[in-house]
Amino acid sequence: MINPTNSSQQIILEVANNSNDLIAGFVGSGSRDLLMEIPAGATVPVSLLFFAQDAKPGEHKCVVRMQVAGSSPPIQDNAMVTISVAKPSFSLSTSIGSVDPLTLATDIRVVNKGDMLTDFDIVPIGSNANRVRCIPHVEHAKLDIGDVIGCRLQPILRPGEKGFTCEVELRAAGQSTRMQVSFSVPDDKQVFVALTHSTTSSNGSAWFCTNKPDFNSDIPGGGNGPDDGDEVPPWRPKIIRIFNHIDDNRPPTTVTGVRASIIRPLVAEQYPGLEKNNLATAHALTGTSASGGAAIVWHQMNDDGNQEISFAAMTAKDETVGPVNISTAPGSSRWPTISGNLDGTLLVAWEDDRDGKKMELYLSRSTDEGKSWTDPEQLTKHGLGIDDPILWQQGKIWLVAWEDGRGGIYTRRSDDDGKSWQKEVRIAGGNAAWPILAGNEDNIWCIWRDSTVVYIANSSDKGDSWSEPIQLSESERQAGEPTIAVGENNVFTAWRSEKDGNSDIMFRTFIDGSWSSALNVTADPVMSEYPILAVSGSKLFLGYVSSSLGHASGYSRLSLDGGKTWNPARREARLNPNLTQAFLVVNFGLPWDRSVYKAHNVNILVNAYPVAKLTNIIPEGKFIFPLDPKMLNYDAGGISYNNIHFTTEHLNGGHYVVAADFKIIHFLTYQEHNVVASSQEEADRLTQAKYDDYINHDRPDAAVYANFISGLPENTNEKQTINLEVKLSNVGPVPLRGGYLECVMLTEDGEIPLCDSITFGEIAPGKYMPVSVTFEHDGKPKRIAIRVVADGSDANLENDVHILRLGMLDHGFLLVESDSVVDYKLIVPLTGKEIAKVKSGELSKLPIGVYDLMGIDGKRILPNLSIRGGETTHADPSNTGVVEVRAYKDVELSFTSADGETITGGSNKDLRLPTGFYTIEAKDMIIPDIIIRKGKHIIVEAIAKGNIYVNYIEHGARVSVYDIHGNEVSSGWTDGSAGGIRPLPPGTYTVATSVAKMENVPVRSGKTTKIDLKGVGRITVVLEMDGKPSGKNTQYFVNNENGERITLNFLGKEVLLSNGNAYTVTCMGNTWENVEIKEGELTELQVSGIGQISVWPEHSNFYYRLYDSKGENVLNNYSNYSSFIKTGTYDLTVEKDYKVLLKTKVTIKENKTSIIKRK
Repeated sequence: MINPTNSSQQIILEVANNSNDLIAGFVGSGSRDLLMEIPAGATVPVSLLFFAQDAKPGEHKCVVRMQVAGSSPPIQDNAMVTISVAKPSFSLSTSIGSVDPLTLATDIRVVNKGDMLTDFDIVPIGSNANRVRCIPHVEHAKLDIGDVIGCRLQPILRPGEKGFTCEVELRAAGQSTRMQVSFSVPDDKQVFVALTHSTTSSNGSAWFCTNKPDFNSDIPGGGNGPDDGDEVPPWRPKIIRIFNHIDDNRPPTTVTGVRASIIRPLVAEQYPGLEKNNLATAHALTGTSASGGAAIVWHQMNDDGNQEISFAAMTAKDETVGPVNISTAPGSSRWPTISGNLDGTLLVAWEDDRDGKKMELYLSRSTDEGKSWTDPEQLTKHGLGIDDPILWQQGKIWLVAWEDGRGGIYTRRSDDDGKSWQKEVRIAGGNAAWPILAGNEDNIWCIWRDSTVVYIANSSDKGDSWSEPIQLSESERQAGEPTIAVGENNVFTAWRSEKDGNSDIMFRTFIDGSWSSALNVTADPVMSEYPILAVSGSKLFLGYVSSSLGHASGYSRLSLDGGKTWNPARREARLNPNLTQAFLVVNFGLPWDRSVYKAHNVNILVNAYPVAKLTNIIPEGKFIFPLDPKMLNYDAGGISYNNIHFTTEHLNGGHYVVAADFKIIHFLTYQEHNVVASSQEEADRLTQAKYDDYINHDRPDAAVYANFISGLPENTNEKQTINLEVKLSNVGPVPLRGGYLECVMLTEDGEIPLCDSITFGEIAPGKYMPVSVTFEHDGKPKRIAIRVVADGSDANLENDVHILRLGMLDHGFLLVESDSVVDYKLIVPLTGKEIAKVKSGELSKLPIGVYDLMGIDGKRILPNLSIRGGETTHADPSNTGVVEVRAYKDVELSFTSADGETITGGSNKDLRLPTGFYTIEAKDMIIPDIIIRKGKHIIVEAIAKGNIYVNYIEHGARVSVYDIHGNEVSSGWTDGSAGGIRPLPPGTYTVATSVAKMENVPVRSGKTTKIDLKGVGRITVVLEMDGKPSGKNTQYFVNNENGERITLNFLGKEVLLSNGNAYTVTCMGNTWENVEIKEGELTELQVSGIGQISVWPEHSNFYYRLYDSKGENVLNNYSNYSSFIKTGTYDLTVEKDYKVLLKTKVTIKENKTSIIKRK
């Protein structure tokens, strides 16, 4: 800058850059944050820096503007600057390392043999991309020449499959290469689903370098499922949170717009414990108004033992309605179906036996968004029963169809919005069942099954008459659960087709007046059932239930060509029912000294939900933000990605670069693991052994975060008393028992306490505790540390320190670490100006700034070394880093790199390792995975496990161990028999047998806690039938002296009871009172007065009933199924399709089976 005038001038500089991906800005004097003073006639240099990390190769033009401050009219000048960004040489070497035999997790190793890469990604691609997770997540990483980076590819395996192959793309600077990774299950093993019944902290982490004012990035965690935008099936609610006003006994469903009896498996998967909540089925409807909205109906058991129909909704204005009880009459009201529009009329139909007779069809109507409903109207009155009602609506015309006890499918129509109904019309006879309706202005279609064949018919006169049925399914395969969707010109159908114990989803289309051939859409070696179809413009969606994960799971597929081809199946994204708490942790790092930064605003969003707004701040250190678990994506069978979005205000991107390391912490009550083993037992055992080491972090997490420290004065260059308010956090899943807080000044010679230690008490999981810190400040620049120290050695101390700066130092220190003494020089990037010469092994005092470390020969050794005020920067010219694993005692460690190489070393000392990803193993220790970065020094805390030993005088008894949330985390046997209880992370547990419970049992790091179990005996109940033990699936019950049930088990199985003679045992009509239990002995009770009946065991699909001497029906079952019943003489009838085929008398004898064969 040249000042040709005769007076001193203050200058403002700025740069106009039209390139969004090239960051430019002035640094120091002359920037918009700091005016430049230019003496008269002087020439002064200024620093204009460019960051090309994300810039496209080629020329970029910027305009530099200068203006004299306060001049009027403005005195200004412009200059054009052209920057050429070269395309880096892209050359990578890849290799595959070790494979975990339990999970098939495969390590990969990448070596950069080309130029420096600053935006390197590792991304699974192709049809199996959503089944592979990179650990750690590698996105926007920096790779210098010769750098090595590794990650572990974790596949999502499915029971029944033998593996799959996935392509992985390695990309940077607009260039890419690919590698294939295969995950193969050995021939003698298969995939099983195992659970870890423990509270876990599931961490997803990523490393990003932010050189733009705002950025987006996705990090994995919590399960599957980024939203697909326009590819979201219509039955998936847009906002799952809309149903959260329904209480725990009435959970909502995530799959909507389908008949009632289809939804149950999908609801049950999302809401464990569905059976105990008595929720029998749910039927939901979304998109029920022009601007959105959703509704749901279901039936459940009330306190009186009756089934009732309930309704709930959220309107287009996000107003919740209900739950509202529609039918509360005595008896069973069940299998509801809903249709209509929240802006207009809603109808709900169901089957009901309120008169104590057969099921009849009832209907109720609402015109006020479901807030109120008409009295139920009975639509059938023939007394022979109905089943599976279904509603269809277009405008004010409604059709209801049902399976009728008279045989076949019947419909009724309303032309006045459901106010009145026309006479019944029969669509099909025989065994027709499971009707589904769909249509448009021209035709109404009905699809159903008859025994094991699927048929369809249509009506062109709004249901007055119907065409002859057309058979859709093959006769040689058993078909069922049909579904239908109607587009503008096409009719789409699907059904379950079963043969040889395997079922698939078949699909056919009616187009241009003819039916296509049947297409097998799933073709999986597992059960696929309950199909759903929906049309949305040119998109056709198929939903279904599959057991590919070992249990019922909801899947969807998309077709863009009318069902000729289908995209790969994907799991339905939804709220994780096991996710109890979540936090976002962000670590802001400033590569330059704090003095060059200006306070600004930072907005943080997760999946588009606002999480935090940091105002007028220079963020540095770790920040924590609680998250609502409902905002996080989840799918138990795949990989989810949660979007992290940062935006900034009042920030000059050219002089501000921040390294942000962030993660989402999930607290899970249990977690599924698909693993490779020879049996389920082996899968469970290996899973517990593996994941207890580094997933089940059942320990407190003592933490202090930057956003929970307040009271720091704006001017810290004066003598004053400083009062800081600090909120201590426990982001661990168990209580933090207490500890103390330290405040120390950091110097090159060590730490100097600024005040006495401050003790604190217990902090509950996910909670905070305020602590005041007061000390005298002398006004001189200094660095201080706020550190939390937890009681005991069981706390995770990853986030236990926060560094504060008081005042600004103009210098820092550099230590170049090398095995030999070597001379180097430091230069300023871009200008090439030499600042100093340094020697390895010597501590050099340097001005704050960012420098390149060069060899004496001019070769660049390490770029972008940041010298910060009062701090020491460690530089390692070799391709290594240092790690110290701290443990309560010296233990042998095993470090396994991404390429499978194993390095051993000891704890509590520095170990130098090549850069890359490592897993660390040590006996009975919990140690997280690490990444060694070039020239970096990291410290890792190793937590020792403890043991529980339960001593019992004689008989070995099964023992369960529970965490503070009631989750079973371990089990074993007393006296160490059958393997004993495996080591546990430190914490407080409950130890229980079936009758004895010991709470608040402490497990200490590296210690064994011994417990005595006395004063108990055993009991069992047995039943003999035809001289052999029988009834293994029949339960017996034990009540205490107050009549309260205390335990149960199956016949022939034992339970433990405390000594005494006040027990009452019941089983199959037998009652034993005042049962005496003796310590260490087994009491055996024999069931009497019971026999067994088996009717037509060689035939199926027949139904038999037993009536006692009073004519009361006492037993109903199917042929080829035997039943236990009290001894005596009964009347027996055998039926099929309501026709009686046999009437006779039978006599049931004690401990004998009466077999009735067909003659």
